[in-house]
Amino acid sequence: MNLPEAASDETSRRHYLYVSDRAAITPNLFNEFSVRATTSDSITRSVLQGQPRVVVLDAFVGGSGQTNYNELHNYLQLNETLSWSHGKHLIKAGVNVPELGRNSLNDRSNFDGTFQFSSLQDYIQSKPFSFVQQQGTSRLVYWQKEVGLFVQDEMRVRPGLSIALGLRYDWQNDISNPKNFAPRFSFAFVPGKSRNVVFRGGAGIFYETTGQAAIVDMLRFNGQTLQQIVFSNPSYPNPFTAGGAAQTLPSSIVRFAPDLRLPNNLQYSFGVETQPQKSTTFTATYVGMRGFDLFRSRDLNAPLPPLYIQRPDPEIATLREIESAGNLTSNALKLTVRTKISRFFNGMAQYTLSRSYDDTAGIAAFPENQYDLSGEWSRSNFDALHFFISTAPSPLVRVSASAPRCRCALGNPTR
Repeated sequence: MNLPEAASDETSRRHYLYVSDRAAITPNLFNEFSVRATTSDSITRSVLQGQPRVVVLDAFVGGSGQTNYNELHNYLQLNETLSWSHGKHLIKAGVNVPELGRNSLNDRSNFDGTFQFSSLQDYIQSKPFSFVQQQGTSRLVYWQKEVGLFVQDEMRVRPGLSIALGLRYDWQNDISNPKNFAPRFSFAFVPGKSRNVVFRGGAGIFYETTGQAAIVDMLRFNGQTLQQIVFSNPSYPNPFTAGGAAQTLPSSIVRFAPDLRLPNNLQYSFGVETQPQKSTTFTATYVGMRGFDLFRSRDLNAPLPPLYIQRPDPEIATLREIESAGNLTSNALKLTVRTKISRFFNGMAQYTLSRSYDDTAGIAAFPENQYDLSGEWSRSNFDALHFFISTAPSPLVRVSASAPRCRCALGNPTR
């Protein structure tokens, strides 16, 4: 049972300023610019401050909640696109900054310590069996920077055929590999004169970034910033008086692999769209994806086989190395029907038959066996063999129904 005194309060705020500008510089030159400045902060505080947490096994949790966390995030997002049309070409080039931010974190969780008692009787007799306390530097300030550059040429080769060629470059700080070039290609083809059948297809490479959580873990859990001390059979309520045997637990370490690089997904699709009736459109699309160098974590100091009891380095707890070593394969067939139900309703129904396999569940996921990864290849967390969704929007009301499913986005449209 958690006593009310062990509760915590949480507040969060966000303010942002968004500015955009669109301008026709010349009849053939068009510029789009947008910037968003955001500041957000969240605070979590234990209701009871300055006191340790008390855990009585199989009985209750009381004292301070020992949750004291404050995070401030100030960042900019910027998009600049210049479009130039000339003859059969529409050329676009620009810069995209998904993240340019300064993050401040102050985490003093368990800095006042936690007492643990084996039973109510021991609690009544003031005989805890351990006292655990976090010590070290609670404040962390770091910058996160992500930048993308892109160029694209949309060409109308002839009536009924258009193609687009593009190239993007992505960069993130803390990742040393600079070879993040991502080419893209797409086409649309309308055969014959009836123009009621359209073939579309394309392929491209898309890169992913680490996100904030992995960077925070790497900077905080480096073996020096934070330490955890343990008193066995301490005195109570002051564990630092005579009678307690103190020891410093081995620290866990989080680090990036020396050859860490941004994961990339090769995505490709081919589809056909036809209009059997004036108000009805049918589309069949195949979508494939191959993921390379995907993020995953591995404990390089895991207990050794066959007994899995002793760690290779007893001075270190978990040695989590974030590496680019995962793979993914996904295939999907999407069948879509759009029709005008009545003067007030347009209907859409889509069925997807898909299958996805990978050997990693993300940057924070560990394999079950740190020394044998052969058993990791299996169905993805977002795998779903069948998926159906239908909508019936109108100017006045929108009704939709879909089967529940975990979904993975194939790519960020802004990226």
